[in-house]
Amino acid sequence: MSPTLASVLAESALRRPGHTALVHASRRIGYAELWYATRQYAAALRERGTRPGDRIALPLPNTPHFPMVYYGVLALGAVAVPVHGLLRAEEIAHGSALPVAVLEEFEEVFGCRCIGVPDEVYGEEVCAVVRTRPGTEPDPALAAASVAWCKERVAAYKYPRRV
Repeated sequence: MSPTLASVLAESALRRPGHTALVHASRRIGYAELWYATRQYAAALRERGTRPGDRIALPLPNTPHFPMVYYGVLALGAVAVPVHGLLRAEEIAHGSALPVAVLEEFEEVFGCRCIGVPDEVYGEEVCAVVRTRPGTEPDPALAAASVAWCKERVAAYKYPRRV
């Protein structure tokens, strides 16, 4: 089995903890500090329900936080999707930023992912998979409200047809 990028960073933090990994303006960040921040981001993402294979949008500028989050995503076995930081959530909703926006809008939503599913007419259709918070029963009204919310904010080909 070949090493992952996250495991290479972990190994570098072990072997050369004080060596410079990142330079941002006048700040130098060592491998140990980078790995520590990476693990913190990974823990936060795991608590939010991120699992191996999930796609995580990274609309971050070129700062030390980008590699920290990037490696955190990879450490969980998820897929990092770099997104231009100047785009609005509505412009990148297809498969990446929409789940973040839905999580912020609906309190009962614990996790949300958009996926492409086969469609006989268009080849692919956007479908949202929504997990409600523990102790909350799935509500068909929530699905309808989520789709309506998306319809108001994104182009027709980007919002989910099914939840």
